[in-house]
Amino acid sequence: MSQFGKYLRFILDERKLSISELSRKSGVERTSLQKSITGNRMLPYESVEKLIWSLQLTPAESDKLKYYYDIFFIGEDKYESRKIIRRMLENLSSVYFENPSPISFSCDYHAGEFDFKMEENSLITGSSNVQAMVQSVFERELCCKNPEIELTTPTEMHFLNEYLFYLFKKRGINGKIRHMIAIHRKKTEKSLNLHSIECFSWLLPLCLVSRQQYHPYYYYDTAVTELFTDPFPYFIVTRDCVLCMAADGAKAILLNSREYADFYRKHFKNLSGKAHELVHYSSGLVSTLAEYRKVFHSDNMYVCTHQPCFPGVCSPDEIRARIRSDIPQSRKIAEICVEYLTSIQSVKKYNHAFMREGVIRFMEDGKIDDFPELVEEIPLSDRLELLRRVVEAAEDGERVEARLFNREVFTYPSFLTLSTSLQTGMGIYTTSRYKDGQMPICIHVYEPDISEAFYDFVLSLPESGLICSREETIRFLREVLETYSKKLSQKA
Repeated sequence: MSQFGKYLRFILDERKLSISELSRKSGVERTSLQKSITGNRMLPYESVEKLIWSLQLTPAESDKLKYYYDIFFIGEDKYESRKIIRRMLENLSSVYFENPSPISFSCDYHAGEFDFKMEENSLITGSSNVQAMVQSVFERELCCKNPEIELTTPTEMHFLNEYLFYLFKKRGINGKIRHMIAIHRKKTEKSLNLHSIECFSWLLPLCLVSRQQYHPYYYYDTAVTELFTDPFPYFIVTRDCVLCMAADGAKAILLNSREYADFYRKHFKNLSGKAHELVHYSSGLVSTLAEYRKVFHSDNMYVCTHQPCFPGVCSPDEIRARIRSDIPQSRKIAEICVEYLTSIQSVKKYNHAFMREGVIRFMEDGKIDDFPELVEEIPLSDRLELLRRVVEAAEDGERVEARLFNREVFTYPSFLTLSTSLQTGMGIYTTSRYKDGQMPICIHVYEPDISEAFYDFVLSLPESGLICSREETIRFLREVLETYSKKLSQKA
């Protein structure tokens, strides 16, 4: 019996209803109800809605029944994975990733004068006290020239993730932070690793806001014995001290000694040699496009962006003509962009989801998200031509599947392009790094479970309700074409 069947049987027993009585009340065939309870066959979604209405389920009961219905088809791990990724993207859409100017920390610290006003090997108890000590350790190190901090804390220590985000976003620190995390190995080969996906959802904002100063590493672990045998299994190490922390973050011990710090730094170096980099950064146009192209696969490509991929409907000559001639190495950059374009156009099936706002913004300002500093503003007449090509490709549907995100239920981050294929991993490309003259960065993720989870997420979009139908997408694009064609006529 499925979880759906068990829960429906529980509701019937609780209300002292028979299957025949529920069939009469809901209009759902009795045999179908019986088979859905035993797990031999599942009801169509419309019948589930009838059951919810006829049983007068509360919102909580309704959500639970729908949850069991969904996991019957896709499995619990995929359901939870998609929920984590959706939450992560929606959270990112509300974050403004502006790069602050680095702040110079003012302090009177000099080498050999490290004094927390506590004795060596001091025990700290209480979560608030431990969090205060963590901040003190960070602040002291950030006063130094070329600060470096290494830590092995789990991502479940949310206060530390939030503090790191604050340091990078508000303080604009210049200093490397290396973070080692243990990812729980998945239960079976066919399941998704929810722990790795949850970890990544916490770490990605740090990667985006840190200007490549945050470097997460990971290794797989199945043993939890050390959490019981070692009272302080995690540590933060600076050049002068070590803060060892309990698993619950409620206790810590300060090893206020350079000798201890050197020992733990060597230990971290040994760990990192056996671990893997979770993300691979690239910055600057040449390296970013080269890295971004690695996620392209000749058979299929799944891309989520804020703006339609207008470069994908341009010819090489059009790309060359639109690159600004007054920027350094304009010819070389033009050829790199042509290679990027060729990679997009060589994919047999290009699946693309984008936002309404991205289309409107392009028609208003004529700027391409991918290269806003490199491409001249595109005249309205040319914008209309590019949009016509996007519509034609979407209507044809043979090579390009174009869909709008459903803004009624989902907001996609305006600065983010997410590309994935099952064979090449996942690339996250952000144009927000053009702010203050800075180039975009690309983050490439090879960890198999994270890559597979994002691939599954974009693959599930057509049935998720997060994107509109093909017909609705084309209808919207044609309405935009008509509106701005009238504007062009009025200008003429």
